[in-house]
Amino acid sequence: MKSRPSKTPPENIVTSGRRTLLALAVLVLGLVLVLAQLKPIEKTLSGLLSRVPQQESVPSGSIATLAEDRMIEVQRHFITYLQTETGLSRQEKTRALRQMLRAVQETLAETDDATLNNHLYAFKYPVRRMAEELAQLDPDALSKDLEEGFTAQNRLNPEKHDTPWAFDRFEEASYQTIFHDPEYIQPAWAMKVLLAERFQDRQSFLQLAAQDASASPNDLSKTDVIRQLFTGYASSRRGEEQVANALKVLDPTRLRGATWAEIGYGTGKSFQAVRRVIGPKGRLIGVEVGPGYTQFANRLLLRHPQEWGEITLIEGNYTDCRLPPNSVDIVHEAGIHVGEHFQEHPDDPQLQWLLSIKRALRPGGLMVLNDHGSPPLDQARSVMRKVGFEEFRVHYIGPPPRDGRLHEMVVSFRKPTSETTPEPAPDS
Repeated sequence: MKSRPSKTPPENIVTSGRRTLLALAVLVLGLVLVLAQLKPIEKTLSGLLSRVPQQESVPSGSIATLAEDRMIEVQRHFITYLQTETGLSRQEKTRALRQMLRAVQETLAETDDATLNNHLYAFKYPVRRMAEELAQLDPDALSKDLEEGFTAQNRLNPEKHDTPWAFDRFEEASYQTIFHDPEYIQPAWAMKVLLAERFQDRQSFLQLAAQDASASPNDLSKTDVIRQLFTGYASSRRGEEQVANALKVLDPTRLRGATWAEIGYGTGKSFQAVRRVIGPKGRLIGVEVGPGYTQFANRLLLRHPQEWGEITLIEGNYTDCRLPPNSVDIVHEAGIHVGEHFQEHPDDPQLQWLLSIKRALRPGGLMVLNDHGSPPLDQARSVMRKVGFEEFRVHYIGPPPRDGRLHEMVVSFRKPTSETTPEPAPDS
């Protein structure tokens, strides 16, 4: 006789079902806990490799390309990574960095050198840090195809000094200061400055400056140092170009052994080029208006010595350069835009500042305005004549632009050989 299969009592079915549900609940809870640990990094990496539509990521009026949009998105992810990396495992860090670098690789492969120089220069610092950190986490993580994707484009190879993203001595020192000097700066903070610059977000600048414990109230100078480094305006290459243009409107017989004052030196990008011009016996003076500039320059001199020679740094203000009278032969400024608001504000405080520079120049000394043609020459002439300078030389850079922009130029003005410095002449 065949035995019948026994039936499970109803109460056992209920108990079994409860156990199953309990096990499932435990499994779900465990999965939730795992996902909670991964949430910060997974959330920030979602959609990383997808293209970012320009109209969604770039405010109206800002200058950007599709390539820049993608790099901005990677930059946002990198900021989140820097802020959460202490809670990530080695595997999570490696995966995150590889995804970010893969997006960078694809972007660079599709980018021409003109776009790279004009729009993507700012990102060479953080991209190098990503690659450097990935190599430290896993020497094999920079896979052959990924590594070749960079070096084939010559875009991430510090040894190739003739390439757009090469790091010369000054840029190397700047990079080390931003990413490997935590006593001076936190990298995530610097990365936020980069984004604020790309979006011309002054409110963010003010908020970031307020977070800097070493800054005095309303002092944006340290924030501005980082901004300049990331824009490429502060690159040593740019400093070389500025000094080369300045030489076209100076008297070559007064250069060797001269005392040269660099007004608004920022990061010190021009110092090395100036030192070559004035020689070892020349005197180099830098004048700025905020302690953040002096702090950065001193940091470089202390930890990453540059070829600046002996240098004096002075903290001036917007009405007085604070240089001693009759103490300098050449004053050079680039990007201050002397006389820009003079037509709207004839009593602009900049007149007092220019008078202080005139007092500092020796008779016959020269001041160079290297302001990219802004304001126009006639406007610069007007304010300089009002202060009592004589025009010396003008050099136009390149052919006249065809799109209505101002013609870039550099111009020098001379202090009269008279020992006295007259007061500003009245309006004619």
